[in-house]
Order: sequence, then structure tokens, then C-alpha cells
Amino acid sequence: RDRVSTQSTGKKLSLPDSNKAEKKKRNEERLLEVKKKREHKEERAKAAEAELEATRQKRADEVRRRREEAAKKEEERFKQEQEEALRVEAEKKKRNEERLLEVKKKREHKEERAKAA
Repeated sequence: RDRVSTQSTGKKLSLPDSNKAEKKKRNEERLLEVKKKREHKEERAKAAEAELEATRQKRADEVRRRREEAAKKEEERFKQEQEEALRVEAEKKKRNEERLLEVKKKREHKEERAKAA
């Protein structure tokens, strides 16, 4: 590669020193360009990985938040069921007491009528 073909003779001639220096300079520029491209590629890969990790973290946070909300809703539902059961039980007790009071009044009324008769 240090030689240049001449059209007329077909012989290869050595490059002059100025051409060698130019060639060396071009080669160094090319190597620098390759290095820059590689660094840029690595930076893009790091950025993509960071973005991917951020997405994963966001998804994990979303899943955790949904689970917490579901647990909270379940707890609230359980609490409401308990309150409803207590309310129903209290109503039953109240109706039973009213019925017993009614029975007691009827018995007393019956006894009073029996005494009067």
C-alpha cells in the first residue's frame, strides 16, 4: 500500500515522504473517528439500558401500587361486611326484644282480664 501504480509502466513507485505523512494523518483521523463512533455507540447503549431500567422500575412501582390499592379495597370491604353483620345482628336483637316485650304485655293484659273476670 505504500506504493502507487503508474498507468504507463505498470511499475510501483515508492510514495514520497509527504504522501506517507498524509497517509499517516488520514489513518490517525480514521482511527479517531472509529473511536468516537464506538464511544457514541456505548453511550447510546448505556442510555438505552438506563431507560429500560427506569421502565422496569416504573412497572414494578405500578404493580406494587395496584397491589396496595387492592389490599386496601379488600380491607375496606371486609370492614364494611363486619359492620353490616353487626348492624343486622343488632336489628335482630332489637326485634327479638320488642317481640318479647309484646308477648309480656299480652300475658299481663291476659292476667289482668282473668283477675277482672
